[in-house]
Amino acid sequence: CERLEGKGNVVVIMGYPGSGYSNAVLAGVDEVLANYPDIKSLGVEYAEYTPAMSKQILEGYFAKGDSVDGVICDGGLMGFGVLEAFNDANKAIPPMSCDDTYLFLNKAVELEFSDFICCSSAQELSYDAIELLFNVLNDKPCEKENHLLPQVLTGEDALTKIDPTTPNNYWYFSKIPAERLNDFF
Repeated sequence: CERLEGKGNVVVIMGYPGSGYSNAVLAGVDEVLANYPDIKSLGVEYAEYTPAMSKQILEGYFAKGDSVDGVICDGGLMGFGVLEAFNDANKAIPPMSCDDTYLFLNKAVELEFSDFICCSSAQELSYDAIELLFNVLNDKPCEKENHLLPQVLTGEDALTKIDPTTPNNYWYFSKIPAERLNDFF
């Protein structure tokens, strides 16, 4: 919303309709958009976390002649489709959001696109959950409540920090040590 200077048309692309996760993310999006009355949501679309569906959704907006000034995207896989849609249509890619999958990040680096904000996908929390589980099993002290804030990577940072040889199915904020990547990917 700040990158759009508080005005313009956005498309909101979520994962699955009715899922608790998608509903929670959409509630946050709606809360933020309520503070920007000059930003119009052209629609909330569900791409089921697939690049092909998100690309197809945007192509539909292009076909209708809608001006898309920004994309609020719930995931990097769908963000990859957004990048492809704009690139294939020879349109400037607008400001957007996504998560930290390297499929998106590698494509953004390839296109030299940096006008995005990337939030951690929460997959890295599995490491924290397992670590907590072992602490409990080993009678180590644990906090009853553990709130972790999302991590953020800007597009400008991504262009300088992304190693494009990193596998597309890796996540930027993953806690897998770099020396173990070949064991898993």
